[in-house]
This record gives sequence, structure tokens and C-alpha cells, in this order.
Amino acid sequence: MVYAFPAEEKAQLKPRLPKEVVMHHNKYEEFSLEDIEDYDQEMKKYYENRPIRAPFTAKKVKGWSDHIDDHLERSIQPNILSYLNKQGYAVK
Repeated sequence: MVYAFPAEEKAQLKPRLPKEVVMHHNKYEEFSLEDIEDYDQEMKKYYENRPIRAPFTAKKVKGWSDHIDDHLERSIQPNILSYLNKQGYAVK
């Protein structure tokens, strides 16, 4: 038989991108880089406060943009980053 007690503190909810960035109506809307930078800071704080680190944060706590950038750089489709740059989505 096992006895368990609920955690005294509830786990922190993972932050989400603002609705204005991810929701579009009939066309892609312009978004603010400030919204992305704010979200990056929120994600860094979230990962710094977690007791267990996510695999991509083991060496350094990163924001969402850094994580996505790393993912695109090691993508199995080597031309995807240049394609996204041409489309204006991931301009470096």
C-alpha cells in the first residue's frame, strides 16, 4: 500500500505566447517583436524556477526564440532556415 500527499504548492503553468501573436483572422497579422522578447524573458524565468531542467536548457537557460533558432539550425531539412529567411519569417 502507498500513501501520497498532494504537493503543498501547485506547479507553475507554462507561459504561452500571447494570443495576438498566434491568432490570425483571414491573413497573417503583423506582430510586435516586443511581445516575443517579453515571452522570451517569461520563458527564461519559468525554466530558471523549475526544479528539473528541460533537455534543451541543460547547459544554459534559454528563451523561446533561442530554442526555436537552435532547432532550426539542427533541423533534418538543412535548407529550411534559408527558405524561412526568404519568406521573411526567420530573418537573421
